[in-house]
Amino acid sequence: MDVDPQFTAATSRLRSHLRAYQSTSSDMTHHTVIMVDFNLDWLDHQTPARMSSVLPQYRQLISEITTDYGSALDHVYTNIPAGHIQCFVGETYFSDHKPVTVSIQFYQH
Repeated sequence: MDVDPQFTAATSRLRSHLRAYQSTSSDMTHHTVIMVDFNLDWLDHQTPARMSSVLPQYRQLISEITTDYGSALDHVYTNIPAGHIQCFVGETYFSDHKPVTVSIQFYQH
């Protein structure tokens, strides 16, 4: 599996920024949702391993096609527990990418 060094550096910076933000407010629980058109087809057998190597703390929510061309280029990664988040892929006539919606269930304490 060949991982592009620029891609690895960019995702490393993203994770670093997230850690820095979370450390400035340690009295809170932090949950993250990363929604990006990575231009990497999740349905390609090499992509899941590649992405888990650069975003190891997060899981991918998209498992279906997100474009009119039969690819899953739009990814959603999160560290929110599975029972508290859902992801939906819709349909649009104005773009070759399908709209991706994330629904997060919050609880009041």
